[in-house]
Amino acid sequence: MQSKAPTIEAYLASVDKNTRAILRQLDACIRKHAPAAVGGMAYGMPTYVVGERILGFNAQKHYFSFYADPEVVAEFKADLAGYSVGKSCIRFRALTPELLRILEKIAGRYAL
Repeated sequence: MQSKAPTIEAYLASVDKNTRAILRQLDACIRKHAPAAVGGMAYGMPTYVVGERILGFNAQKHYFSFYADPEVVAEFKADLAGYSVGKSCIRFRALTPELLRILEKIAGRYAL
């Protein structure tokens, strides 16, 4: 769902507690593994920019989404087998430790 929240913190505050816990993990993942990324709201979701490259995440009605450049997602195609993956989107209902490790590796590709 697209949000009209002006900041990432406002966005996180606008969702329920359980959803917020997962989104905070995604936010922390990006901030830790891509420390040069600059965060803000774009496309109605929290988005981090590194140069011209974008990472983002969002809560949908029945799942969560993590967005990365298509070529980066393609690099992790084998690791993401069994997950719902689009060109630049990874969709999931639960953030497992295994998936979090993969997302950390993806975010790490954005480290300068």
